[in-house]
Amino acid sequence: MLKKHSVSHAVSPSGNLENSCKFENCKYVAASATLLRVHAASHAKEQLKCSEPSCSYEGKSLLHLKRWDENFSFLNWLIDNGT
Repeated sequence: MLKKHSVSHAVSPSGNLENSCKFENCKYVAASATLLRVHAASHAKEQLKCSEPSCSYEGKSLLHLKRWDENFSFLNWLIDNGT
């Protein structure tokens, strides 16, 4: 895990940080190209809403929305099963 994190501090031979965000005034540097794509969603103007009628969660990333849906479903399962 630490090895993956250390990649976020890597500098390319040209001196530029690899996987750095290209949006103006954003200094975010991702550990991978995939994480950079996830981060890019934070600059989106539109919000994605949870499909559960009783949920008001909104987010900009499908990954975050998916995680929220999974956690929301798990919490409902706990409530329904009296845990």
